[in-house]
Amino acid sequence: MTKNAAARRAGRPRQLPNLPPTREKILLAAADLFSRDGFTGVSIRDITRTVGIKESSLYNHFENKEALLDAIFDRMESEFAARALTEESLRFRIDQLTPEQFMRASFRRFMAFWSDPVRVRLWFVISMEQYRNARAARLVLHETRRVVDLVAFVFREMQKKKEIVPLNAHALAETYAGTLRGMQTEFAILKSAGMQTRGVQRRMNAFISFFAALVTA
Repeated sequence: MTKNAAARRAGRPRQLPNLPPTREKILLAAADLFSRDGFTGVSIRDITRTVGIKESSLYNHFENKEALLDAIFDRMESEFAARALTEESLRFRIDQLTPEQFMRASFRRFMAFWSDPVRVRLWFVISMEQYRNARAARLVLHETRRVVDLVAFVFREMQKKKEIVPLNAHALAETYAGTLRGMQTEFAILKSAGMQTRGVQRRMNAFISFFAALVTA
């Protein structure tokens, strides 16, 4: 008889490999419930019941429900920071690619980032809380402005190389990033609901082709 078999016969639970730590289980369960029922609609008991632990176990990891929400904010801030590109790396990419190639490469990177269902769920929580929680509002506004400012920088660099039309770079960025961001929200909603996303992805690609042709004409 093997050691594992003997342990099971003795009534000891088999240890499953690669299970996330309890803190991570709690955070993900809370994010799932918050995104579905809203922060105020979920209790600590709902979370512990979903995870399968006692309430006292949750308090070993999080002081209260608000601390769980803060942990979700912390996670998304870290995720955004980790994918940030320096101006030097952006200039290198601009030098290597045509404007449309750059837009498509950036779009693929963007979609890869948002293909993670956990990120989508965390962002849903923040989006829902932005109207009642000051930190959520700041995070949404900061990320929105960061993306627009980044795109404006890229367009100004392309204008220096005379690759795109010499229009107001920030206005171009608002139009480009704002349109794609709206479609990304639609994509996230459909993906989270398990619905088909091919249609919105086709529209995203069509918009990139349209915008690239518009600014390089």
